[in-house]
Amino acid sequence: MTAYSADEFPWCHETVSATPAAQLLQHIKDQVLPLSPRGRGILRLVCRRPSAQTTAREVLVGSSSSSSGPAGWLVEVGRGLQGDSYMQRGSRKTADGSPHPDAQIAAINSRVAEFLVRNSLGGGVYDSMGEGDRHRAWGALGDQLYLDLDITGAGISPGTRVLVGTDAVLEVTTKPHTGCPKFEQRLGSHTLELVKTEEGLNLRLRGIYFRVITPGIIKNGDPVVIIE
Repeated sequence: MTAYSADEFPWCHETVSATPAAQLLQHIKDQVLPLSPRGRGILRLVCRRPSAQTTAREVLVGSSSSSSGPAGWLVEVGRGLQGDSYMQRGSRKTADGSPHPDAQIAAINSRVAEFLVRNSLGGGVYDSMGEGDRHRAWGALGDQLYLDLDITGAGISPGTRVLVGTDAVLEVTTKPHTGCPKFEQRLGSHTLELVKTEEGLNLRLRGIYFRVITPGIIKNGDPVVIIE
């Protein structure tokens, strides 16, 4: 598959700066989060970052329901998603500067991701895009898993384990997932303000981190089930 740049999209449509964070939050609470299933959901998209030095992304094409079906990508204990640059990304929080063990895989609610991306690009641009390009735009956020699942503080907590597909088991870690400068550049300062509020953090609007407990192949369309 071909890598693409997360910066190739026309980010930060004028509506982004015109919409206050409080208004965005209320819409997400009223219209987006209630649609997310609790306990059992779907992996809508898998995306990886092939290099820590660039904004390149690769999205997995196809789904588990396709007749030919994609081969899927492996998640590995201690290494995260196969082909992702997690192992290249050191952390100031570890004694030796190695990758943070609680940040192996980043995940976001796919409905929240779609809303934030559409808000940044503008409805006219986003609605004119095909599914493949929409997924590429989601992938620009930098998460590896886009889950149609309730991942709010009420729906999932640190230590919770989920089964993805038939074999892979992931565990929610305590590390908070917050926005970075690139997130702000693409989605706007109001969006960054929103996800960093106390309520935004509790609702996990920027997402969560997993560590891999049991390796396995994952693919778009796989069931995601809370098992403990």
